Amino acid sequence: MQQLVIATHNLNKYGEICKILHPLQEHIALLFGGDLCEEHPSEDGVTFVKNACIKANFFLKVTRLPSLADDSGLTVNALNGEPGVYSSRYAGPLSTDKENNLKLLDNMKDIPENMRDAKFVCTAVLLLPNKQIYIADGELSGKIVKEPRGKAGFGYDPIFELPNGKTVAEISFEEKNRISHRYKAFKQIKKIIRVYF
Repeated sequence: MQQLVIATHNLNKYGEICKILHPLQEHIALLFGGDLCEEHPSEDGVTFVKNACIKANFFLKVTRLPSLADDSGLTVNALNGEPGVYSSRYAGPLSTDKENNLKLLDNMKDIPENMRDAKFVCTAVLLLPNKQIYIADGELSGKIVKEPRGKAGFGYDPIFELPNGKTVAEISFEEKNRISHRYKAFKQIKKIIRVYF
């Protein structure tokens, strides 16, 4: 069976990506990057695409296998695009999802309802051993609520409200995977993987 590295140390993200790529794993072994290398790549890019490329290249060098990475985050217009590429470490290098959410809510406490629009952004990168690279983007628009709602999801899902009035943490995993920024980006990459493998 051919192998493809999912270039992340985040098990939640790995699980989401595997669901989106289904049923490819019937023919391709989707390897969790965290099982292959404990060291983390240095995500010092200033754009989502740069950080995704850094991760894909890191795991390609370690494993010599095709590597699939993404960089994703939340951008808020009223905060000039914050937290952006720093979404996972917004409250500090080792911050938890809860700490990141609380910092964002605190920074937005004086932002009126009509200026709380935001979007999740994802850039997916497939890097092949021959150095061919494929890039795809996806977005999900919504707004930031004033208090967390819902038990599902991770990251900023509990404070990101969709146009239907529910936060991402209030919808099912299956529904999220049909509309998410990550789904939109990886759906495009999935077509390329089918051709390559």
